[in-house]
Amino acid sequence: MLLELKDTRLVLKISLCFGEVLKLDTKNVDEESVRAITKAIIGVIIGAVIGAVIRAIIEAVIRDIVGAIVEASLRIS
Repeated sequence: MLLELKDTRLVLKISLCFGEVLKLDTKNVDEESVRAITKAIIGVIIGAVIGAVIRAIIEAVIRDIVGAIVEASLRIS
C-alpha cells in the first residue's frame, strides 16, 4: 500500500528502483486527508504516464514524417 494510516500518523512509502524507501511521516492526519493525498499522487502518476505516451506518439509521427521526406528527396535526386 502506498499510504498507510497508523494511529493518526500518515506514512508515505515509495519504493525506488534500488530498493530504497522514501518516507513521509506526518502527525495528526485523518482518513479523509489520506484519501485526498492518495488521489493526488495517483493523479500525478497517471498524468505523467499519459504525458509520456502522448510525447512518444508525437515523436514517432514526426520521425515517420521526416523519414518519408528524406526518402522522397533521395528518390528525386
